[in-house]
Amino acid sequence: MLSRLRHRLVSLAACTASALAVGIAASAFSTSAACAAPQSGSTTPPTTTRPDTTRPDTTPPTTTPSNPPPAATPPATAPKQPPAAAPTAPAEKPSEKPAAAPASAPIFALFECESGSFRVELATKQTPRLCANFINLVNRGYFDGQAWADFSRVVRQTGINPSGDPAYTLPRELSKDLFFDKPGRICFSNNSEDVSTARAKPTRIFITVRPQDRWNLQYAAFGTIVEGLDVAFNLKEGEKIIRVKIEGDFAAHQARYAKQIAEWNAALDKVGLIDRR
Repeated sequence: MLSRLRHRLVSLAACTASALAVGIAASAFSTSAACAAPQSGSTTPPTTTRPDTTRPDTTPPTTTPSNPPPAATPPATAPKQPPAAAPTAPAEKPSEKPAAAPASAPIFALFECESGSFRVELATKQTPRLCANFINLVNRGYFDGQAWADFSRVVRQTGINPSGDPAYTLPRELSKDLFFDKPGRICFSNNSEDVSTARAKPTRIFITVRPQDRWNLQYAAFGTIVEGLDVAFNLKEGEKIIRVKIEGDFAAHQARYAKQIAEWNAALDKVGLIDRR
């Protein structure tokens, strides 16, 4: 009997629990339906989210301008200046063109003859040694009183040595600036007919009164007549030279050949061509 009663109580509890669960579920369903479906005759406004105005928004807007301004460049700082130097005298303003080095003044030889005079410009740049020898002869008075001789259609010669030639010769200084393409060249004679080995005679000179191109690079010209070519052309054979005079400052030029001039003078003295001045 007791067992049957216990069985009935258990069944009753189970039924009660089931009924309670069903009721709870139904109540939840009805509540959900009421919230989901709007009531008839009323409209539910859309849910909007308002910003919280209780705290100010400190985040800046992330907007990108269409043309951003260039990045600011920090101002340049002036470099530190060195301490000021002691004042000096102002420098002279340079000229627009630098002054050219003065060219050496030309040197001339004036031949004073019985019929007139003519002037020769010496080529001291092209033929410095020959010019030094000629100037030395003039300074010794060698040509004074000498006669012009051995004429041809082209040349007039002088410098005949009664006592013979001195025992020295000179290398020929040949220059294209002194070719025989025009009259008026003054030259030293050669000591040989073989032009490949010839050297210049130191005391025998001639002047040309006509062009003679075939003598180019054979005879050593050392000057050009620049005044009085007509006097030279009209010289008479046997006419004497009164004197020859050097014009211009030749001291520096002769100083370059001081040793050679001393040797030349010794050779001239040896054959009796003494200094007559």
